This record gives sequence, structure tokens and C-alpha cells, in this order.
Amino acid sequence: MRTFVLIAIMTLTALLLTGKAVYSDALVKSAEAGNAAAQCDLGDCYFGGEGVESDNAIAVKWYKKAADQGFALAQYYVGLCYEMGLGVPADEKESVKWYKLGADNGNAEAQVILAGFYAQGAGVPADKKESMRYYRLAAENGNISAQNTLGLYFYDGAETKQDYKEAMKWFKLAAAQGDPDGLIKMGDFYAFGYGVPENIQESIKWYKLAAEQGDVDCMYKTGYAYYSGTGAKQDYQEACKWLLLTSNYDEDGFYKPQDLIAKSKQKLTKDQIAKAEADAKLTQDKIDAKNRE
Repeated sequence: MRTFVLIAIMTLTALLLTGKAVYSDALVKSAEAGNAAAQCDLGDCYFGGEGVESDNAIAVKWYKKAADQGFALAQYYVGLCYEMGLGVPADEKESVKWYKLGADNGNAEAQVILAGFYAQGAGVPADKKESMRYYRLAAENGNISAQNTLGLYFYDGAETKQDYKEAMKWFKLAAAQGDPDGLIKMGDFYAFGYGVPENIQESIKWYKLAAEQGDVDCMYKTGYAYYSGTGAKQDYQEACKWLLLTSNYDEDGFYKPQDLIAKSKQKLTKDQIAKAEADAKLTQDKIDAKNRE
């Protein structure tokens, strides 16, 4: 049960770090007047110490006020606080109760956590149907984790009947949001012909998108595709770029791209090599910046 909740805490912390909720007299007035969204925002301020001294107990008080009005996000937060003992004594039953209220009111994070609980029988009786139902609700709500989980379930057939087309549907939704796992799986479908005709060009298209997100395996696949002309038009400058990026992550020597980098450079002018190196650095900077978000 703790695994799912640690993910939830990371999610909550990330939300607070965005600075969305800003403590102000106007916010306090709105919350005191009964505005559920303001009450939830005020809880965020006290939880994260944004503009006011951090106090989990006061944060829970405001989350509860919003949750009692049916505000789904606050219900999810109250469930989290009871699970982890943040501002209130830890209470598994109360935690599950509030997660369920939040999930049934449409909060995707609560739906994912509840789906995991039903999958493992944590805090609730194990129930695969309920687990699948909540994963599907969360996935339909745009939750990437749920989309990938459903994709994996249909992909490997461990939790439900194997169905590559259904798996592809959910991975494609995750991929559309730029998720590396979804992008990689889409590349795999076309690379190996799972549920679709084998199409190396289409496979490399998806792998390249994952490479742009920082996946080293896809960097190498993209670089090799450009070097060999398999799955992409042969382009030694692009090959050099992606193989240089691969080398940034190849500390254990698994990919060993140096030989292909050297062979690519032999086909290029000095200006082309400089451009490949500059493009590799620019792409790496973008990946690093995204990882810092």
C-alpha cells in the first residue's frame, strides 16, 4: 500500500512546488466563505509552507472542509493524509474511505491509488474487476500511469485477455502526452509487428520521440537507423548527433557507439561534424531542462 502512497506524496509535493496556491488575505476570505477550491488551495499553502508557516494539521482541516463539500482533489488529499499520518493519526480505513470518495468523484490520482489497492488487496479485498475499472476511469481521465498500466495488462495478458490493439490504444494515449514508456511501446508494436503490420520506419519515428525525452536505448536505435539507412533515410550527420548523445549515457559500455561515431565523422565535413556536435549539445540541454522541471 505504501508504494502507491509514496507516489501520491511525490505527486502532491510536485503540485505544491509549482506555486499554484499563493497565500493571501483574499484566499483566506474565500476559504472562510465556503469556497471549496479556495479551501483546498489554502490547505496546499499550509502543507507546503507557501506564504505561511507549514502546518499539516491546519492543512488537513482545510482539505477536509473542501472534501466535505465533495471537492474531489481535496478528498484525494485527505485520503493521502490519513494514509501517511500527515496532520492526523494514520488510519487505513479513513484513508480508503476518502480515496474512494475522491475516485468516485473523478479524481484520477485517487482512481489510480484505489486501482492499485484492489489489485493487491491492500486496505480493501482483492478484486481484479474493481482494479481494472478504476484503472480505466483514471486512464480515461488522462492519467499516464493508468494508461501505461492498462497497456501493459492487455500487452502481456497477465491480468486480462491479451489484446494488442487494446494495448496499443492505451499506450498511444500515453505517448500522445509525451510519455517515454508509451512512446517506446508504440515503437515496439511497429518494430515487431504486434497487432499491426511490421513497419520499421514507423517504429523509428516513435523511438526518436522517446530519444528526445532522454531514453538512451532509443537514442542508439535512432542513431543506428540514420547510420545504416534502416528505418530512416541515411544521414550521417543525424547519426553522429544521436550516437554522441548515446555516449553521454553509456557509462557501462553497453552500447559502445564510439566506432559508429568515428565512421559517421569520416563521411562528414568539419562543419557538418560541428553541427552534429552542437545539435547533440542542444538536445542534451533540452533533456536536462525537462528533467529539472
